[in-house]
Amino acid sequence: MLKKIKFLLLKDIKKNFDNPTSLFTITLNVICSSYIIYVASFGIIDNNSWITFFWIIIFFSSINATYLSFENELKTQALFYHFLFSSKSIILSKVIFNSLILILISILNLICFTFFFGNPLVNTFVFGIGIFLSSISLASILSLISGISIKSNNGNMLMTVLSLPILFPLLLNLIKLSEFCMQERSENILTNEIYFLLLLNVVTISLCYILFPYLCKN
Repeated sequence: MLKKIKFLLLKDIKKNFDNPTSLFTITLNVICSSYIIYVASFGIIDNNSWITFFWIIIFFSSINATYLSFENELKTQALFYHFLFSSKSIILSKVIFNSLILILISILNLICFTFFFGNPLVNTFVFGIGIFLSSISLASILSLISGISIKSNNGNMLMTVLSLPILFPLLLNLIKLSEFCMQERSENILTNEIYFLLLLNVVTISLCYILFPYLCKN
């Protein structure tokens, strides 16, 4: 199973390098969004606005980045893929790949925000852990939703409608975590938020592993 996951992961990476249009689109979206906020605010925003805009850009960029995750596996070449690979291998490889993409999006967004608005974070290390864990959470949730929406005629709309209510509690948690990362004495609270993200990752990845095979049967 690990060999199949590795093969599928390398296939997705190679596919994106051979045809980098989607990566360029996402990159341009992140940079332009940051620049528009910079122009609209004259380069001056408070810490709460910094956090809110930062995560909103990541959330919508994540939805765009993961929307077509299963275009081949569940649509154009579904029979071919499911003859060679198990559905569990497919979903786990997609979660890993989308996690890597979302980590890169988050790092790029952090660089843009630091360049345009400065960096108000006190505890950058914990914030980095939050980015890493939240990328996995987003990837697992959005990968499963992408699998559901790709089979619909209005997949893009369905992806957005399903994603926002589910991701809203995660957004609130990440905003709260980021606020504490701007304070010097908040170790205990930060630990609780990190534990929440770890638990969320376990739950979401488990749901993907259990539910995706049923989705493939339909």
